[in-house]
Amino acid sequence: MKKLLQKLTVFVCLTLSSFYCYGQPEWTASYDFGYAFHPSHFLELENGLIAKTKYNYGLTEYISGGVDFPYMPFEVYVDVSATEQYFKAKFPEHDDYVHNFLLQLRPGFGVRFSIKSMDVSPLIQAGISYNLNLYKGFYGTKKDQLNGGTNNSFGIGVVDRDDESGFVLELVLPNQPFYNKDFTPDGGHYYPYANLVPKKMWELAVHYFQRF
Repeated sequence: MKKLLQKLTVFVCLTLSSFYCYGQPEWTASYDFGYAFHPSHFLELENGLIAKTKYNYGLTEYISGGVDFPYMPFEVYVDVSATEQYFKAKFPEHDDYVHNFLLQLRPGFGVRFSIKSMDVSPLIQAGISYNLNLYKGFYGTKKDQLNGGTNNSFGIGVVDRDDESGFVLELVLPNQPFYNKDFTPDGGHYYPYANLVPKKMWELAVHYFQRF
């Protein structure tokens, strides 16, 4: 959390200094919708076994507001994204697959770069967000099954300035493992995720955005 606040402070300072140096900014807003892919190897056990998964897919949505500087090749933004993920999985000790549902709300901020003199321009963006998890899985809806924490994201895409729309391919990299190895459903007798390799569940998303 301390690192997130430090990055947010730098972000605010750069934004305010840009107001002063580069004139009146333009306020922007956009809505994004897309498809998210998640790897299945995040359920690997320390003994080399991998929990079986299937139907691993998700949807992602963004609502974004930003400040665009007309004479500079960048825009700063804040956003809130919602990613839904569905998968079935079972560990070696399970007889049947368990349905898992994850909804992550991610408030965040970042910077987008593009060539504003071009009608159709390449776009590069980088940001940071914080995970707020709603989960139902192996042990019901117990919130402490998962780790919270921050994500770093990097995206490339294209923007059409005539209709202010475009596409982005975005890689989201969490800074912490997916499952909480200290989680116990019975007060300390059994730790179901203790033998998981602490892997991070990265996400690759393709989304379309439309400014309004």
